[in-house]
Amino acid sequence: MGPIISPWIIYIFSIIVKINFIIILLSILSLFGICSLYVLLLNSEDEEEIFTLESWMKKLFIILIICGILLIFIPNRHTLLTMLTLNSINPDNIQLVQGDIVEFIYQIMNIIK
Repeated sequence: MGPIISPWIIYIFSIIVKINFIIILLSILSLFGICSLYVLLLNSEDEEEIFTLESWMKKLFIILIICGILLIFIPNRHTLLTMLTLNSINPDNIQLVQGDIVEFIYQIMNIIK
């Protein structure tokens, strides 16, 4: 009999949480870079330097948009656990444990009394 939840799923959960953290960090750094380059752009007078700064700002803005889209579509840990739990629940499972749950509640009530 195999495990109810595959260990690979737990491993994938930890990887996704780390990926989310890296994407958030990359978004923050991109936003900080855009703001810094904008300040440099306001103080610059050389046309070549302005072109270079605008080019880097566009690249960082594209990175920021891609990170935002990824953050929207990659689920967080709570959503992943909810999806896994809902995938395991079906009417047969509920009927199998229904009597056990009632007995467990009675045991808890007896202990409290």
